[in-house]
Amino acid sequence: MRNPFRNKPVAPVTVSSDTVIPVASLDDNAVYQTVVVNPLFRFDDVLDAVKLRRSLEKLLDRQDWRKLGARLRRNQENGKLDYHIPAKYDDRRPAISYSHIEYAINIAEHPLASRLPKPTTKPAVVGDPDEFHDLSRRANAPKALGDYLYADEPLLSLHIVSFCDATLVSLLWLHVVMDAVGFKAMLNAWSLVLQGRDDEVPPLLGVGNDPLANLGLHSKEPYKLADRLLIGWRMAVFGIRFAFGLLWWRGNEHRMICIPGSYLQTLRETALQELAIEGENPFLSEGDVLCAWTTRLAVSHLRRDSHQTLPIANAYNFRAVVAGDLLPPPGVYVSNVLGLIYAFLSVRDIFAKPLSYTALIMRRAIGELGSRDQVEAYLAVQAESLAKTGYPALFGDATMHMVTHSNWTQAKLFETDFGPAVVGACERDAEGRGRTNKLGTPSYVQCVGVTTGFPLRNVFLTSGKDAEGNYWVAGYLRKGLWARIDDMLKAG
Repeated sequence: MRNPFRNKPVAPVTVSSDTVIPVASLDDNAVYQTVVVNPLFRFDDVLDAVKLRRSLEKLLDRQDWRKLGARLRRNQENGKLDYHIPAKYDDRRPAISYSHIEYAINIAEHPLASRLPKPTTKPAVVGDPDEFHDLSRRANAPKALGDYLYADEPLLSLHIVSFCDATLVSLLWLHVVMDAVGFKAMLNAWSLVLQGRDDEVPPLLGVGNDPLANLGLHSKEPYKLADRLLIGWRMAVFGIRFAFGLLWWRGNEHRMICIPGSYLQTLRETALQELAIEGENPFLSEGDVLCAWTTRLAVSHLRRDSHQTLPIANAYNFRAVVAGDLLPPPGVYVSNVLGLIYAFLSVRDIFAKPLSYTALIMRRAIGELGSRDQVEAYLAVQAESLAKTGYPALFGDATMHMVTHSNWTQAKLFETDFGPAVVGACERDAEGRGRTNKLGTPSYVQCVGVTTGFPLRNVFLTSGKDAEGNYWVAGYLRKGLWARIDDMLKAG
């Protein structure tokens, strides 16, 4: 029980020399404030931790990139979040939080690191990403917004674990700071500094101004899913059913799946053949097929003849539709530029129709809802919802079974190049095979989010495609379902 006499936490005194800028409007929302993102990269190389640290600090000490070394504070006048950027970074107020652990053993000898997921020859459940928290963050790393507001905590935490034959590199930040594509832009700039190519680092957009502040304020057309907006009693019923499901099944389980590239390629070719027979000749990406396949796993426990509404919500990076005028090259926008693209099916559709049908419905949804005008219309609806409730809008019906996907493949995290920091290379991978990835690039990536304020359920996060073509997908599902899925995959 909370002590009612305990003093409320107090933010550190504002440093007068700090530059104060508001957090961008699309970043400052209730969802991003409750998610701490924590990717972990496994390198089958020995990396120089000092080089990695110093090059990242050097990046954050140049021009507009200094924003990423800021501290978060609550604006007392309007309740919004602000960045407080130190005039200089030093030992007292560093640009990043840094921690390093070194083991004088090979990674296979470490009781926890030795269990990091490895590639498989067929789709398989390969581990629990949450099991590796102790390898991806320092013991007192931030876990919630308050850990940033009431301490002088830098936005970025860098944690490195070194072994005699491998290195684990992890970063941690509040989702308010950036999305996956923004993260990749930061990794690319970091790599350029590491290579001594500082003059090629692109300018950071959105410092001192909010380039997307007016996006959606003057939408030209209504949002095509406006009639499916979940409001009033429908939202209440959905919330009650969601909460009851969590209580009944006592929470979630988090698991990682490896899907070999050859398997997914076969699925895609089959899907295209099926559609050709129906007279369709659409573009289908591997991501479309992967999303359809994992959605089928997520509803494998439901009645196959159910007409329950199944919205499939895909996280959509809309930088491309605003890049020309609002985010002009060569600058990069390290922030959140995300929305959700909804495709609506029924549970029965998933099982009664081929995988190609689900993939096609999702691809059509991207075409219909991913235009500039529809993005603006979507953001207009979201802005109204945030103003009224503090939370983003949802679409569907009161009894729907929603599945959400966030695919980070576009960020190409497996191509992260820390080659100049390699001081010892392994010619073979964890299974003793000749390596397929370049020196200084990761062989495994997982992206774990620590959430407070709302639970994750029926959510999949694809960290990307490795050098062999394998896809790595992590999912949060109700307890007990992953064991069923594991049996299904083993049975083929």
